[in-house]
Amino acid sequence: MRASLLAYSFSHFCVDFACFWLLFGRVMTAGLPLETVSLMFLVYNIVAFGLQAPLGHLCDICPRIPAGIIGCVGVAAGLLMSSMLWPALLLSALGNAVFHVGGGIDSLSGGRMWRSGVFVSTGAMGVALGTLAGKANLPLVLPLGLLLLSGVLIATHAPRRKAPSARFALDVSSRAPFATLILLAALSVVIRAYVGAVLPLPWKNASVLMGLLPAACAFAGKAAGGILADMLGARNVGVLALLASLPCLALGSAVPVVAMAGLALFNMTMPVTLCTLASRLPDCTGFAFGLSTLALLIGTVPTFFFRLPDGAAPYVIAALIALSALCVFLSTRNQKGGLSLEPSLSVQYPAA
Repeated sequence: MRASLLAYSFSHFCVDFACFWLLFGRVMTAGLPLETVSLMFLVYNIVAFGLQAPLGHLCDICPRIPAGIIGCVGVAAGLLMSSMLWPALLLSALGNAVFHVGGGIDSLSGGRMWRSGVFVSTGAMGVALGTLAGKANLPLVLPLGLLLLSGVLIATHAPRRKAPSARFALDVSSRAPFATLILLAALSVVIRAYVGAVLPLPWKNASVLMGLLPAACAFAGKAAGGILADMLGARNVGVLALLASLPCLALGSAVPVVAMAGLALFNMTMPVTLCTLASRLPDCTGFAFGLSTLALLIGTVPTFFFRLPDGAAPYVIAALIALSALCVFLSTRNQKGGLSLEPSLSVQYPAA
C-alpha cells in the first residue's frame, strides 16, 4: 500500500507539472488576447476539476479501470498536440481529471487520513515548478519524460484493483444528516479554495524562491495535516489549524514569515474534509474525492469574474476562515486514525 501511494504521489507532481508547463509554456506564450487566455484557463479548471465526480463514480462501479495510467497517457497526448492549443488543453485537462481519480481512490483506501494528505500535497509543488518550467520555455521532453516515468511507476507499484472497489474504513464524520454533512464539508472546501485564490501575498513576486514558498507551505501543510489528524483527531486538527491561520492570513499576509505559517496551517484541514466526505461515502471513494475537487472548482470560479474591493480583503478573509472552521466543527468528530503508517482495514463503518 505504501508503494502505491508513493507512486501516485510522485505521479501527481508530474501530472500537474506537465499541465502547467502546457498552460504557461504554450497557452500564455501564444500571443492570444487576454480574454481568450482567461477563458482557456477557466475551461481547463472546469474539465480538470469538474469532471472528477462523475469519473470517480465510474471508477467506483468499474474498479478495474486503470485510471492513473489512462490519465498519464491523456496528459502526454495533450502535450504532443500542443501546436493545437484547444485540443491539447482539453485532452490534458481530461487526463488530469482521470489521473486524480485513480490517485484519490488509492489514497482513500483503508483507514488513515495521512495517505490523502500526502497524495494531494505533491500537486502544489507540481503546479509551482511546472509554471516556472513553462515560463522558462524548458523543452517538451522534460514533462513527457516525467509522465512516462509516472506511468511505469503506477503500472509496477499500483496494479489495477479488482472488485469490490476501494473502501474508506475510518469514520471521522459527525452525526449530522447525510445531506447536511455533505453540504458542510463541501462548503468548507469552497471557502478555502476562494480564500486561497484571493489571498494577497505582495512578497511572492520578489524572486523565484519567494514565489515557490506558498506552494512549499501548501505541500507541508497538507501532508502534515493528515498525519496530525491521525494522531490528534480530525476535529481538533481541522478546526484549530484554521483558527490559528486566521490572524496570520487576515492580518499578516504582507509579512512573509507570518503568511507562510498561516498558509501551512490553512492547508492542514484539506485531508480532514476529504476524509469527512469519504466517511459518509465509504464505498464510493472516487465519487467522494471528486466532490472535493468540484468544491475546489466552485470556490475558484468567482475569481475569474470578480475581485475583492480594495481594503476589504482582511475582513472578508477573516470571516470566511471562521465560517470554514465552523463547517469543519459541525461536520467532523474527533476520531483518530492511529499512529501506524500502514492503512488499517479493521475499522468498521457504522450503519448510517
